[in-house]
Amino acid sequence: FKDDEITAMFKVLELDPPSAWALFRMLDNDGSFEVDPVEFLDGCLRHRGPAKSLDIAIVRNENRKLTEQVAAIQAKQEETANLLKKL
Repeated sequence: FKDDEITAMFKVLELDPPSAWALFRMLDNDGSFEVDPVEFLDGCLRHRGPAKSLDIAIVRNENRKLTEQVAAIQAKQEETANLLKKL
């Protein structure tokens, strides 16, 4: 971060820049690269407390599906690259 005050604040919160960026993206529901007070409050309320086993199971399932989708895309790209090499 360029702002020393923000960097110091994250240091006090023991939040490293990649984690802070991940938190920001999670709170920025509309993708505007701004977190308005409503988004901030909604995000804080939504993410308060410890993760429940169901939450973790949902994330693991979504991660598995995304991994499968990425693998399928990679296979398709390799197939396309091989076809292009033959041209």
